[in-house]
Amino acid sequence: MSDQDHRYQEAFSMAVSDVMLTMTGFEMEEDLSYEGQGCCGLDGVPQPCEISGAMFLVGKNSGMASITMTRQTALILVSYMTGIPYYELENEDLYDGVAEMMNLIAGRSKAILRETDYYFEITPPFTIVGENHFIVHKKQSQFIQKRFISSDLSFILKVFRIR
Repeated sequence: MSDQDHRYQEAFSMAVSDVMLTMTGFEMEEDLSYEGQGCCGLDGVPQPCEISGAMFLVGKNSGMASITMTRQTALILVSYMTGIPYYELENEDLYDGVAEMMNLIAGRSKAILRETDYYFEITPPFTIVGENHFIVHKKQSQFIQKRFISSDLSFILKVFRIR
């Protein structure tokens, strides 16, 4: 992996850590044991992936980034992010909150990568909802898939680039 490719991957990892700590107070750490198998859940106990926030990255190295999590994780993170108790969150608030998390992560990554060939513009974020959904990435040239964890919370970050 080139230094630039490593910097690209690290930008997204740093962005997740920065955004989650700032917006929710949770210290999300990269799960170095994660091998990209399964989806949501911890300790080998798979849970259905129910909500993804996604957005397109447009530039010399265009692609797409997404975060995917269980509904319970989304409720907790959005609750901490907004100050609204998790049991009072409406579906629309929850979906908007997950999309905004993706927006903040992509925006922070964009800022970190400003002086590189990997700098990109971002589209408005969107949310994908449905039990056990998955996103298929075709014609990818580089793919990042990492799980981030904090206590009982976890989510998957996926980023792919097309040249």
